[in-house]
Amino acid sequence: MRFIFLFFLAACLMLIGRLFQMAIVRHQEYVRLAARQHGITKELSSERGVIFAVDKGAKKIPLALNKTYKVLIASPRIIHDADATAVALAQHFGLDELELKQKLAKSEDPYEIIARKIEPQAADAFLEKKIIGISFEDEVRRVYPSGRMAANLIGFVSGDTGNAKGQYGLERSLNDELSGAKGIFQGAKDASGFVIALGKRIFHPPKNGSAVTLTVDYHIQQKSEEVLRAAREKWGGSGGLVLVMEPRTGRILAEAVAPGFDPNAYSQEEDFGVFLNPVVESSYELGSVLKPVTMASAIEEHVVTPESTYRDSGEAKIGAYTIRNFDEQAYGVQTMSQVIEKSLNTGMVHVARLLGHERQLAFFKKFGVGEKTGVDLQDATLTLPPPLLARALR
Repeated sequence: MRFIFLFFLAACLMLIGRLFQMAIVRHQEYVRLAARQHGITKELSSERGVIFAVDKGAKKIPLALNKTYKVLIASPRIIHDADATAVALAQHFGLDELELKQKLAKSEDPYEIIARKIEPQAADAFLEKKIIGISFEDEVRRVYPSGRMAANLIGFVSGDTGNAKGQYGLERSLNDELSGAKGIFQGAKDASGFVIALGKRIFHPPKNGSAVTLTVDYHIQQKSEEVLRAAREKWGGSGGLVLVMEPRTGRILAEAVAPGFDPNAYSQEEDFGVFLNPVVESSYELGSVLKPVTMASAIEEHVVTPESTYRDSGEAKIGAYTIRNFDEQAYGVQTMSQVIEKSLNTGMVHVARLLGHERQLAFFKKFGVGEKTGVDLQDATLTLPPPLLARALR
C-alpha cells in the first residue's frame, strides 16, 4: 500500500513539475506556438492611384487605371469528371483542351491555377454550369485603356497584385505616391481555419495611392500621335518624337514617341530599349533651337540689335568646314530679325563670331544648357553634358 502511495506521489510531483515548466518556465515559448497555430496575419493590398490626362474642359480621362479580373482555379481532387470539365472550360474560355486535361488529371492536387485575366462576366456565366471543383478568385491588374498612346511617358506596372511595381516613365518615378501603403490584419482562427469573431484583432487599413492628373491634353496627345505616325509612314523613319508645350508656362501638353509599345502587353517586347522615354532619356545634337538663344545673348550684350544687318553670301567658312543655309541659298543683306525668321545658318555664324566663345558659353549656362530640366521623371539626362558643351564652343 505504501508503495502505491509513493508511486502516485511521484507521478503527481512529475505532473506538477511539468505544469510548472509549461506555465512558468516556458510560458512565452508555448504562447508563441499557440499564436502560430491559431493566429492569422494577412497583408492588405492598397489600390494604386489612377493617372489622368485632361481635355480643354478640364475633364479627366484615365490613361492608367486598375481593373478587377478573375483567376480561374481548379481543384482536381474533387472534380468528378476531369475530361468533361476540361472540354467545358476549353469551349467556354477558348483554352487548350489537351493542356487542361493534363492539369485536371492530377487527382491529388487541391489547387491549380488554370488561367488569369478572365473577364468577370465570362466567369459568372461559367459558374452557372455549377461544375464542382472550379472556382474563381479576384485579381486586380493595371490596365491602359488608350493602349500605345503616351506609353513612353506613362511606363507600366509589373508584378502580381500586392507586389506591383512601376517600371519606366511616371509609373516608376511616382511609384511611391501611386502605390500608397499596405495594411495588415492580425487575428485568431479556429481549428477549421475561420477567423474567431470575438478573438483579439489588430487591423491597420491600407492607404490607397494618390491619383495623378497630368498637364497632358488628351486630344492634343491623340493628334500628336497621329501626326508622328503619318510622318514616319511618309518618310520611312525608324523613330521620332513630338513634344507640345505651352509657351507661357512650360506645361507639357503632349509627348508622342515612336516606335513605342503597348503597356498592356509589355512582356511581348524583345527590345527593352522601346520602354525608354527619348524625350528625357536621350541626348540630341542641338540644332536651330539654339539660334534664338544665341541671338538673345548677342542682343543682351549689345553686340547686335534686331535691325543690325549683315551680307549673306550663302556660306561661311569655319576652318576646313563650310556652313551653308538649309536651302543652300544666298539672301544678300539681312537684318537680325530676318536671320531668325528664315533660320539662316550663315547669319548665326556671324552673330556667334561677334559674341565670342566665352560670352556665348556664359549665356548658355544662364539659359540652363548643361543642367537638368527639372522635369519630374527619373533618369532625365542633362540638356548637354558640360564637357561636351565647352568642347562644342571651341
